[in-house]
Amino acid sequence: MPRHPTVPHDHPRRRRASAIGATLLLVVLVLLTGCDPEVPPPNQGPPGPAGPAGPAGPVGPKGSTGAAGAVGPAGPASPATVVGFYGPIPTIATNSAAYVWAGVPVEVVTTATMRRITVTATAPLGLASGAPAGLADVGACYQAASGGPITNLLGGNFAQHAFTSVRTPYSVAASAVFGPNTYNVGMCVRNNGASAISNNNYVNGWAMVTA
Repeated sequence: MPRHPTVPHDHPRRRRASAIGATLLLVVLVLLTGCDPEVPPPNQGPPGPAGPAGPAGPVGPKGSTGAAGAVGPAGPASPATVVGFYGPIPTIATNSAAYVWAGVPVEVVTTATMRRITVTATAPLGLASGAPAGLADVGACYQAASGGPITNLLGGNFAQHAFTSVRTPYSVAASAVFGPNTYNVGMCVRNNGASAISNNNYVNGWAMVTA
């Protein structure tokens, strides 16, 4: 059988066959996909609005307790001063126009910023056996440390009590503001009766200086 001559790669017939094959492949692609591969796709439209939020999910399990924090620094010391006082109470004379100390007072110091003095005390007091009953003013008093009258912290707002031969505990409490100075403070009595207050025990109390 006779052999056909070989056609060179650059022969016009071979180039036409390649072009026809490529055209047929492009036609098949268009038919299958419905779009021209040579034409770019249209621009994408703007995004639509966000949809509504979905419902909240269930609460998760409780986490473990965290470690304890570090201890904070110590706060400043209180500027308040508190001092106690106590001691036996001597006989308190009759018909006195002035207060006297019921036991030993205590000394406190006030300043420009620490001006308030507060005093509280209790003492069992009474008249001698068979003595007629009487009245006395009982309170918390102050006196300048340099001397002077003993004065009720509440001024004329004193408390007056009845006294008999039965020893009875009497309590006082008062608070007032002073200028800078040094003062004696404590429990005081002004005996208005005709009988001495002599059936006495010990006074117990404290005084405090604050702002």
